[in-house]
Amino acid sequence: MTDTTPPATASEAGDTFTDQVRAELDAIANPRRSLLKSLVTLVITLAIFAALGLFHYTPVGIAVVIGVLVIHELGHAAGMKLFGYRDVKMFFIPLLGAAVSGREIEPRAARKAVVSLLGPAPGLLIGLAVGWYALRTGDELATMAAAAFLFINGFNLLPVFPLDGGHLFNHLVFSRHPVVEVVFKVLTLLGLAAIALALQSWFLGIFAVLLLLGVHAGYVTAHVAHGLCGQSTGERPADGSVPDAFLARALPELRARLDRQGDQPKLVAQRLHEVWQRVSAVPASPGATAGLLLAYLVLAAIAVGGSAMLVIDRVQGDMALATEYREDAAGDLQRWEIQTYQGRTVMEVPVDAEGRYHGLQSVWRLDDGTLERRGPWEHGFWHGRWELFDPDGELRAVVVYERGQPVSFAERRDGTVREIPPDQWPASITHGSQQAVGWAEAP
Repeated sequence: MTDTTPPATASEAGDTFTDQVRAELDAIANPRRSLLKSLVTLVITLAIFAALGLFHYTPVGIAVVIGVLVIHELGHAAGMKLFGYRDVKMFFIPLLGAAVSGREIEPRAARKAVVSLLGPAPGLLIGLAVGWYALRTGDELATMAAAAFLFINGFNLLPVFPLDGGHLFNHLVFSRHPVVEVVFKVLTLLGLAAIALALQSWFLGIFAVLLLLGVHAGYVTAHVAHGLCGQSTGERPADGSVPDAFLARALPELRARLDRQGDQPKLVAQRLHEVWQRVSAVPASPGATAGLLLAYLVLAAIAVGGSAMLVIDRVQGDMALATEYREDAAGDLQRWEIQTYQGRTVMEVPVDAEGRYHGLQSVWRLDDGTLERRGPWEHGFWHGRWELFDPDGELRAVVVYERGQPVSFAERRDGTVREIPPDQWPASITHGSQQAVGWAEAP
């Protein structure tokens, strides 16, 4: 039997594709999450945590980290609930923390920024309070909890996309123009990759690379939205879905921008939903922007100050100063001042009869115990050749002093330690004249 059904016209094909996109948009507006998907997400999360070595830590340490993440995300969730977000859900992202998803019916940049701040804010305040208690009592568990609260939430405040700080700056400042937004995201994602390299975290590095690969799609969305801003979008649906009039206007341009991906209804619907969120969003006023940036600076100060407080206390607690007497070349006893860190010598220097540093001093790094610098004192002043070493033990610089004043400087360049003219000396040398005599502690 011969099929006599006429082929679909271009208009009908277009209508069919529009219907498919509309169906996907309806699915976005009314998401369904099955038990199977939840179990799969849980299994994947546990597998990534195991790959990262999280389960090598003590049960108490794991409990503290999970508690910090839960409180962080509850802050985001509370903000979303406060501003009427729908379908608020929480899930974990190993190493970066956890995440809360939700759908905003009436997008406002200021509200998005507040939600970004409400994640770190409770944890930082808790970390500051617990840290104060730890400093007063010396409680190890309180110290560990305070450090976790301050570090994890402080890290999330970094102005790096996709951390909370990055989202804050993007909502308030950079999302106003697509090119500026893309430059911000690329630069901060490169910064995130640099952090991954410094931490030797392969997971964080892969995460940064994957986000970099998605920047172009984000630019397309932002560019289309920027072109549609100011145009009539029709009546805003009560459920926050994309209006039919806007769909008809935006769909052709978005498909053209997406090129070959423009034939995938699900992907097009996701991008179209993002375009609608951008177009319908209300920018933050100058007053709200200033206020939220001030709140960000206060929270950042808490993170930095609280962390520094804990580090200084820990280092001071692990430091010890002692005096001992050694025989010199003539067989006479000479007083030495010895400083130790966690039981390991990190500084030693001879002392003259009047209590001033006098002789060869050696200083080792706190973290790995490698020699950092070595040089002589003369009755309380730097005097003679001081050598500075890199962590690999290689000589990196030489400074010669005369009673505390630098008179020559040499630095390793191209594999050779060579004399550097005074007009090229770094600030640490030119402003490094000794301001006070080196006195030992009273024996």
